[in-house]
Amino acid sequence: MDLVLHNGTILTMTEKSANAVAVCNGRIRKFERVPAQEEIDLEGKTLIPGFIDCHTHFVSMGMRLSNVDLSDTRNLQEAVSRLEKRASETERDRWVLGFSWDESMWPERRWLSPEDLAGIENPVCAMRIDGHMAVLNPAGKKALHREEGYLFEEDLFYVSEIKADQDLEQAFEAALSLAHREGVTSIHDNPMDIKTFLLYQKMKSRDLRIYINLPASVLDAMNQLNLRTGFGDEWLRIGGIKIFTDGSIGAKTAALSFPYRNEETKGLLVYSDQEMTSILEKAHPNQTAVHAIGDRAIEQVITCSVPGKESRNRIEHAELVRDHHIPTIKELGLLLSMQPNFFQWSHPGGLYDDRFGTGLDNRMRTLTEAGIPIVFGSDCMPFSPLYGIEQATKAPFEEQRLTAMEALAMYTREAAYASFEEDIKGTIEKGKVADFVVLSDDPREVDISSIKVEMTIVGGKVVYRQ
Repeated sequence: MDLVLHNGTILTMTEKSANAVAVCNGRIRKFERVPAQEEIDLEGKTLIPGFIDCHTHFVSMGMRLSNVDLSDTRNLQEAVSRLEKRASETERDRWVLGFSWDESMWPERRWLSPEDLAGIENPVCAMRIDGHMAVLNPAGKKALHREEGYLFEEDLFYVSEIKADQDLEQAFEAALSLAHREGVTSIHDNPMDIKTFLLYQKMKSRDLRIYINLPASVLDAMNQLNLRTGFGDEWLRIGGIKIFTDGSIGAKTAALSFPYRNEETKGLLVYSDQEMTSILEKAHPNQTAVHAIGDRAIEQVITCSVPGKESRNRIEHAELVRDHHIPTIKELGLLLSMQPNFFQWSHPGGLYDDRFGTGLDNRMRTLTEAGIPIVFGSDCMPFSPLYGIEQATKAPFEEQRLTAMEALAMYTREAAYASFEEDIKGTIEKGKVADFVVLSDDPREVDISSIKVEMTIVGGKVVYRQ
């Protein structure tokens, strides 16, 4: 054997228990302590299957790590100061990129404006945390020949142009390092173009398993080449077709059936029902991964979809599912790919309360009890399964909360099902890939916030030790 792990709690995510796990050639072979080239004494810690993050923007996250990360700024001025500092270190004609500012966490409670950034001579583009809105400074507006200082939805393709001169391989490596520290061994990625897939092919990483949802913009090319969901191998596989129906709650572009609080807008739908139906039909028999946050967007998805559990079609986010949607979602066999870390905005007085009131969103307990399959992803806000599991167990309202084991399953066993890979990962069983996370404590017994990732193992190889 190549590796054996023993002397700890092993959560197989099945009905079976194990006292040890032996690995050979990257696969789980035995459940007993046997001689091996490497032996890991878990010292009472907890072994679980590797986390599968079902909704990422992986290279974009790496770019955030390589540029100006604004996610933890405490106020608007701190965000401006970080961008000013980077500009002072950057050649005058080069872009300064900022990522993940969140005004709902600032005392000012307002968006960054072009005027806030007017003192920076470099062109600046600062993306909001949801990725659905960005702000340009005057120099940035001039560089893009734009009169407006804000970019929304489709306009954000301008940001892709700005990113063109970024080092994508460096961004991938930065994101990969974070993934290992967080115990993530597989991702479902959602790039805006085909370039990221080509990058992954070039990188040929054997330290992360990637299931890539390609944008609807490449659907015609995929059909011409007869590329289908599942094409690839256990390291890089084509997933579903990513389709947008609406925007985000933070940017007030998620499509609601009612107006945002103190606003006339109800958000926007990207497509008409006829257009959405046509795209879904063209995508068949591929899996589809449809971004739908608001209840009006969710209504459109279920109206335009056709039954077919074999396709495992997904709604990404599905934050405002209403009671009358539930039977139809179940009948259509749709999976809900949700983000428990979004509960950070769900509490009374939080962002969602500002937008439409509390208790309407992310009713995971209600949906689970209705028998609707749910899988978890982070959307990189933040990229941390343990944070998401904690949020799921401590959600602001009772009808939203899950147990630790339910949430853990949605990041492991159920997540593997969402990518048609339940036969090779998601649980600790003989023959499956040896992707593991060693946790400092048992999530059933302690507060999740106190748990640390001690070790990450991919294909039987230790890729991270604390």
